[in-house]
Amino acid sequence: MAGIPTKCPKCGKAKAWKEEVNAFKSGVSVGSLGRIRIGVPRGLLARPIKKAMGCYKVAYRCHSCGFRKEYETEDA
Repeated sequence: MAGIPTKCPKCGKAKAWKEEVNAFKSGVSVGSLGRIRIGVPRGLLARPIKKAMGCYKVAYRCHSCGFRKEYETEDA
């Protein structure tokens, strides 16, 4: 995921700059087995539908200052 800064662009803190996990987009955590995706479209039209749902974006938020920004993933 190129283009995502390693620290918050607003306040500059690296430890507070974390990826937000959205269970709807990235699935539900099942511990060491990884994630299970519920209701993910498959087939010929899956890519445009998933892109419209925002599945090819990742959001980062700073837990210090509250700054939030979404970035496109390389899959898009």
